[in-house]
Amino acid sequence: MIIRTIAVAMLVLGLIGLTLAAFDNEADAASSRTLYVEISGPIMPLTERFLSRAIKEAAESDAELLIVELDTPGGLLMTTERMVDAILDAPIPVAVLVSPPGSRAASAGTFITAAGHIAAMSPSTNIGAASPLAGDGQRLLPENRASAFQRIDALIDRIAERRGRDRDALLKTAENAVSYSAHEAVDAGVVDLIALDVEDLLFRIDGWSVNLNGREETLNTNGIPLFKIKKTYLEHFLGLISDPNIAFILMVAGFLALWIEFVAPGALAFAPGITGVVLWALAIVALGNLPVSLIGIVLLGLAALLLFVETQMQGIGYFGAAGAVSLLLGGLLLFGDFTRPDIQPPSFDPPNIRVNLYLVLAVAIGVFAIWLFVLQDILKSQQPGATASTTPDSTIGLTAVAVTALAPKGTVTLGGEKWTAVTSDERHMEQGTEVQVVKQDGLLLTVKRAGTTPSEQDP
Repeated sequence: MIIRTIAVAMLVLGLIGLTLAAFDNEADAASSRTLYVEISGPIMPLTERFLSRAIKEAAESDAELLIVELDTPGGLLMTTERMVDAILDAPIPVAVLVSPPGSRAASAGTFITAAGHIAAMSPSTNIGAASPLAGDGQRLLPENRASAFQRIDALIDRIAERRGRDRDALLKTAENAVSYSAHEAVDAGVVDLIALDVEDLLFRIDGWSVNLNGREETLNTNGIPLFKIKKTYLEHFLGLISDPNIAFILMVAGFLALWIEFVAPGALAFAPGITGVVLWALAIVALGNLPVSLIGIVLLGLAALLLFVETQMQGIGYFGAAGAVSLLLGGLLLFGDFTRPDIQPPSFDPPNIRVNLYLVLAVAIGVFAIWLFVLQDILKSQQPGATASTTPDSTIGLTAVAVTALAPKGTVTLGGEKWTAVTSDERHMEQGTEVQVVKQDGLLLTVKRAGTTPSEQDP
């Protein structure tokens, strides 16, 4: 009854939330005329998705203009191409403002800014230095460099044709890593004007005409309401798990959870297995938003395989140690400082994306310690005079002692080892009761009171 009441209450709250969201969207669509978004940090796949959503939302609300306030050190070339195309083909005017003062539109930001119907910069900002590099920050190999510049040339051609920017000035930012101040960028034909902030930009571009997919449109921006598009909770969550350190932890924790499910199938109502699958799903989503090194992925997969083999060849130890070493190397190379440049995606001054060295060491040492703990139990079971209780199915018929109450599930000790046990008839037994094993399923024992048959047990 309580569960049903809670379910009904949650359903009602959900319906109320959907209703409020609908009214909120209708209010925004009816009143908003100019929308703006803030994009800061590296240009990554999540950034492109946020910009695409902002353009779609602005178009659906019949906004007069979408302003993109930009501050970026660079990012991935493929993501930059998609963002540029999204702005060039936008169904509404898009103004890109490099702001606030002190910001930069470096590397990838150069072409994103130039793609705007209106390109502006605040004082004390700069734009340029767009030479392509490998995804790990190293120089591209000659054949890859030629391919990257072909893509950049095509990108500049599209911008120059659609927006009238100076092609040579943009090309210099890539070929010679030229950087422009706000005033130099205006003089070079890279941007249109200088504006102090978003409000000043709206004042200055009132009455401007822009070419919107082949038709001229005059902007009416003087005194119109300004609304900010914020990231959704989902976008914040994806940004959180796409941190390299978080992604690495998700991968390792998911593997450990699945390993527990393997060595103790059915334990805790399959919670380790379910948790492992969820963690791995989140890790895959996170890695999809990061420039992952193939070498790192292979090494982490090898670590999982070696630790799995260790559970099948107990007591050898070599595979466990090798697995810990592979885990350490895989974490260090997951986003590849040492990966060959020719298999990394070209980038513009890519951010320093890697797993923290101390985190990798801590995780590798922790996994190694867990493995040593398991190995110690295995070696203990193999010592002369030790019970053979760790051998599958050898526990049946042996006598154990309940170290916790069995209600009906608890813990028993058998041959110096602790086991999870459940009573055969689901009846409770007190701590200290002697029990006899009647069935073994992995690390789970089914027991009855010692010296009795099922029919003789207490009612």
